[in-house]
Amino acid sequence: MQNRQKNLRLIRRLEYSYPIRKVRRTKFVRHIHRPEYNWIICISCTLLIFVTLGLVSSGFSVYFPFLVRTYNLSNTQISLLTTFRCLASLISMLCIGAFYKWSGIRRGVTFATFSAFLSFIVFGISKSFLGFSIASAFAGISYGMGSMIPVSILINRWFDDCKSLALGICSAGSGIATVVASPAITYLIGRTSLSTTFFLEAFAVFLLLLFIFYVIKDSPTQMGLEPYHTKSHKAAHFHKKIPHSILSGKQLALLTVASLIVGALANPGFVNVAMLYATENYSSADVAFLVSVLGVFLIIGKILFGYITDSIGGFRSNAIFTGILLLGLILAVLAPIHNMILASFAAIILGIGFPLATIAIPVWAGDLAEPENFPKVVRRLQVLYAAGAFAFSFMPGIIADNFGSYTYAYATFAIMLLVMFGMIAAAYKLKGSLKIALPK
Repeated sequence: MQNRQKNLRLIRRLEYSYPIRKVRRTKFVRHIHRPEYNWIICISCTLLIFVTLGLVSSGFSVYFPFLVRTYNLSNTQISLLTTFRCLASLISMLCIGAFYKWSGIRRGVTFATFSAFLSFIVFGISKSFLGFSIASAFAGISYGMGSMIPVSILINRWFDDCKSLALGICSAGSGIATVVASPAITYLIGRTSLSTTFFLEAFAVFLLLLFIFYVIKDSPTQMGLEPYHTKSHKAAHFHKKIPHSILSGKQLALLTVASLIVGALANPGFVNVAMLYATENYSSADVAFLVSVLGVFLIIGKILFGYITDSIGGFRSNAIFTGILLLGLILAVLAPIHNMILASFAAIILGIGFPLATIAIPVWAGDLAEPENFPKVVRRLQVLYAAGAFAFSFMPGIIADNFGSYTYAYATFAIMLLVMFGMIAAAYKLKGSLKIALPK
């Protein structure tokens, strides 16, 4: 009972960072068995990531060949659309703190989903590069405002236990979009038209928007609930306790470098896997198969990362998945051998390892930041993550143009990964923390 009261006091302290908006309890909410509502929030966050990270970002690349063929866009213009989206997402993340303090989490994520809806509408009605650029900016706003920042804060409020597992499930939404939405979009374009497919996707996003707005609540306290905890709640706290001291300047510097590198690994490193094998003369069918395998194991890897982090702690799980991702990058460097069994194994290992680059930031913030500053630290590190993705977005292509292969880029990513883990290990050592992933 004493621990439960302590946890409730901690949640109230966190709520000062972002306001809780009172909402009317609906019939739908009243009929949900109350202990299950924490997982309903998790599902809603998964759908949010499905839209704001999946449909508008990782799953959107399937449209690029059709935009080139239908509207005669150049490869440079296609690259600029990605650049505009990344720039808009970076600016949005810089503004997200003030925006969410004004709007609250529920209205903020609804706005992010609505921006995705507007993006597909503008894509559907546009016939020129200017229109597509505006649509890409809306997509960037959706990505920035609906990223892992609000999801991490919601999971931190609604879960005492299984936080990393819940984060892993949420982040798997982007992988689901890659695996499920991409073939569906290709099918719809073949049966209808490019514009019609954009409008159909906008309609689907609007339905998800209604669900997200209807279900997501800022905090369990506004519904008279408590954060989720297991029956073995007390036993789970066997990790080393540390004082909630303020992050030092040295720790922030280490986390800054690590976040920039993670942004490079999670975006250019992931997106260019198809280009790596395509430029090594693998067939289109083989490349499509490898990307599908990568997407499926990315979903599995995210859930696995969350489960392992909850079980053995943030630092140990970071060490394990750094090793897995390093092995995957080394196998990717062997792409010129042109062996499909080896390439498939590389795709599997990369899929399991890449979640380190998407879920690690909330884990670092939870382990190393004081609880009341968790939202602020997550926001700062996610902005740096976006900055790293933007700054390194041109690196693989430049390296490939100069050296004739993407394998050199992936060798560079492997070196960067080792540097990143060195930064994290030093930050954990300064804090003396090997505790479970998020603040208890």
